[in-house]
Amino acid sequence: MSIFEYRRFTAATAPEPMNFGDIIEALQAGLKEFPEHEGYITFDWGGCWPTGFDSYRGYYEHLCLEYSGSYSDNLYAKDFLKICSEYLDRPSQEGWKGGTYPIHSGQEVWVACSGMTSETRVLAVVFTDWNAIIKTMHQAD
Repeated sequence: MSIFEYRRFTAATAPEPMNFGDIIEALQAGLKEFPEHEGYITFDWGGCWPTGFDSYRGYYEHLCLEYSGSYSDNLYAKDFLKICSEYLDRPSQEGWKGGTYPIHSGQEVWVACSGMTSETRVLAVVFTDWNAIIKTMHQAD
């Protein structure tokens, strides 16, 4: 699938979004394929970088993959993998409005900043020799 095909789906043809474990596995595979990779990781909609995780405002037991548009927050793909692995090692997270939820590899992930909803999901993590791109899709009903 080309870089331009990821956002043009109907409800019947949309692929399954990646869960937390899928994202980690994709990062590991990309870094295995490009072991000397020194590129940044960014979103396909450009100008923003992943920064970490929190409880998703829409479903407190799910994760939100937070982002920033500040160039000072950009991350190398290997550093983002470390953030993911460290978050997975946590036993639980506090829900956005309270409650405690376990953290596990099967958790659903939404792209949003803390306290926000977006209906945006991760479809793939694609590596090139110079960067890594988080491919997304807006999940509309």
